[in-house]
Amino acid sequence: MMFTGLVAELGTITAINKGETSAVFTINAPVLISEIKVGDSVAVSGVCLTATSVSGTTFTADVMVQTLALTS
Repeated sequence: MMFTGLVAELGTITAINKGETSAVFTINAPVLISEIKVGDSVAVSGVCLTATSVSGTTFTADVMVQTLALTS
């Protein structure tokens, strides 16, 4: 999947599990989930995150502390 800059879906963050050095976001994206594979880069509020798992209509992404500190 190549980044085009077009918004293809408005997903929903359904969970944020914070750890000491990172957080795991669970994002519901039912329209595009069939196109998202583990390792794909997905733009979330302008931040490119890597899908770490895909299940049902959701995917997860790890977010580092620095990313959390510098983005909203």
